[in-house]
Amino acid sequence: MWGFNLFLVWICIVPSIAQVPKTDLYLFQLTQDDTLRWHIHSPSVLSNWNQDNYTNQPAWFDNNTLLVSAQRNGETQNDIFSLNLHDNTLRKMTETPESEFSPTLMPDGKHFSVIRQVHGEEVDQQVFQFPLDLSYSGQAVLPQIQNVGYHCWLTSNELALFLVDEPAKLAFVTASEGTPRIYSSSIGRCLRRTESGDLAYVHKYSDTFWFLKTMNSETRKSEILVETLYGKEDFAIGPTGDYFMASGSVLYVFHPQNKDSKWIPVFDLSVFGLSNITRLAISEENRIAIVDQKG
Repeated sequence: MWGFNLFLVWICIVPSIAQVPKTDLYLFQLTQDDTLRWHIHSPSVLSNWNQDNYTNQPAWFDNNTLLVSAQRNGETQNDIFSLNLHDNTLRKMTETPESEFSPTLMPDGKHFSVIRQVHGEEVDQQVFQFPLDLSYSGQAVLPQIQNVGYHCWLTSNELALFLVDEPAKLAFVTASEGTPRIYSSSIGRCLRRTESGDLAYVHKYSDTFWFLKTMNSETRKSEILVETLYGKEDFAIGPTGDYFMASGSVLYVFHPQNKDSKWIPVFDLSVFGLSNITRLAISEENRIAIVDQKG
């Protein structure tokens, strides 16, 4: 069971009204054999401290520390927590009147950013940043953009944004300038930076054809890597550059260096009780955090 080492930022005054699904968070180890085949093992549950609630959107700070967005029993807003896997301690990173989602380590290694969701008649979802040492209470990164669903840091100054719209838009923006430039529409919620600094994302070309793509960070030209697993938009990129995705209880891998490659099953995790895998996050030492959504 997790210990508790909580650091509070603000006192919660006004609860939000967000409805979030119940999720479980698991940890596994990925290893690759001499034939380059991936194996998954060493399971553990990371969400026992928040059982039957929302523990989601894992992001690695280092190989032993995960940031997650969580809504605890009896609460109506999401806060960010840090899970220390080395000593099994829990640290509360935010406690605000708003909900914080999508914790992301910033390139400077000293801050993390989130999507802060302020509830009201109008959509207000902004990128905020907080110091990891909690030396101050955080600040808006892009205060003029209030329809951000998800974000990804490409450099210390440039971000890729999923803008909430119909359909959703892909935009790039520099934090210093603050004016978004839209480059695509009908995208998935998962945005990842590749080793080369490009953006990986899902383009929902139609109701039935979704593609995993990369977009060059300088030319903004996109390239199709592979069709996604049917109806799936969440993926992670491992340290070797392989892409991982899941459908139901099965984890798959795609090798982008092999132009003829398709999604290859790694393992059916139903033997560990998983049935509806959504978000994934992989550390530099191939530890994989997996979210299983209930219902």
